[in-house]
Amino acid sequence: MNKIILALSLCALSSASWASPVTPCTSGVAQAVTAATPTNNFIKADFTPKCSANTVVKYDESANSAAVAGISTKGNEVFSGHTAGGAVTKSGTCPTTGCVAGTVDTPLSDALTASSS
Repeated sequence: MNKIILALSLCALSSASWASPVTPCTSGVAQAVTAATPTNNFIKADFTPKCSANTVVKYDESANSAAVAGISTKGNEVFSGHTAGGAVTKSGTCPTTGCVAGTVDTPLSDALTASSS
């Protein structure tokens, strides 16, 4: 389920200066994603994602690319991907204390770096 959420988020997202990371899914609660005005970022249309319970998804975008990372708080793996040919894949495991919202920060940062290369 996490892979589906991440893939849909990644497909819905594509910029050289990065905005601040956005968290559209937290514990199954969706936050509307609003396209920048003027539309100088990857996201060109507003949307509200469908979020599974116990998931956290974060993304960041620039004018040319986007990156996404997500976890399930009941799982133990982190998934991330980017628009520069980076399919959504397993990018790590959660600490033994479990996955929390901050667990996606490093994989998201790594995906941002990869998409800028």
